[in-house]
Order: sequence, then C-alpha cells, then structure tokens
Amino acid sequence: MLFISPKAVEGDTRDEEIVYANKKERRWALVLFVAAAILGAIFFKLTQSYFQGYDSLLQNDPKAATLRLVKFLKLSGVLFAALVFPFSAYTLRIGVRILRSGRFPPPGMKVIRNTKIRKGRKAKIRGIGIIAAAAVLFLTSFLVMVSGGRLVAWFEKKAKLIDTKGGEGVVRK
Repeated sequence: MLFISPKAVEGDTRDEEIVYANKKERRWALVLFVAAAILGAIFFKLTQSYFQGYDSLLQNDPKAATLRLVKFLKLSGVLFAALVFPFSAYTLRIGVRILRSGRFPPPGMKVIRNTKIRKGRKAKIRGIGIIAAAAVLFLTSFLVMVSGGRLVAWFEKKAKLIDTKGGEGVVRK
C-alpha cells in the first residue's frame, strides 16, 4: 500500500512517497531468519558428529574415510544448491521487476520496514545491483556443484587407489 508522508529532514517540507512496513511480512521474515539459524545450527552439529573420529578413521582405514568425505561433499553440495538456486531466482525476479517498473520497491511488493520509493536512475542502479547479486548467487551455486562434482570424482579416484593391506593405508601412484 502506498502512502504519502512528510520528509523527515528538517527544513524540507515537500512530500515523498513511502511504502510502509507490513507487519505480517515482518513476522514471516523473522520466522524465516530464526528457522534458517536453527537449521544452520543443526547442520553444524550434524557435521561435527559425522566427522567425529574422522582422524583415527583416516589413519586406520583411508578408503572408508575418503568415502565418508565424498558422501558429505555430495550431500552438502546438493543442499547448498537446493537452498541457493531458488533464492537467486527470487532475487533475479525482484531485480527485473524493479527495472521494468522503474521504481524500488516495485509496485505491489510488501516490505518489512518503511521504505522510501526510489525512482529513475536510483531505482535502475538498485535493480541492476540486485540482478548482479542474483547472478553471483547463481554462479556460486553452479560452481559449487561443478567443482564439488570434480572434487568428489577426484576423491573417488583416490579411494580406488588406496590399498588397505596389513591395516595400514598405502597409496599407490
């Protein structure tokens, strides 16, 4: 919803357009932030427990240790991409809407804090910046998948070269 509000700068009496915060969206943003923090803490704790005793496993059974690392890299790469791809698509959509409408925030967008409407050049710069951020997110996610896949393949190749004779890992070149 669009409202007209006096500018807060002393001595300037002209009116400017402001999109006021939506309390429901503010609550959703807080819920999403808390949920992301909790999921991040859970992932961190699970990662710690998954790699507990990894050093001794690496010394006693290098092949099993390598396969454990490969499994973790695959899972974390897929999880990262599953979270970042949709967010980058959403961010790209917002940037495109800003460029098409010529204003920030674009018409109909709900905000979590009172936001002064930017039009013209300022909106275009903001839209381009948001699109650039979306591209960086997308490319980062893509590179994690590609480089992670190559890293996994390298580790799997190394695991095939490991021979566990006599309880000690020997790497053949």
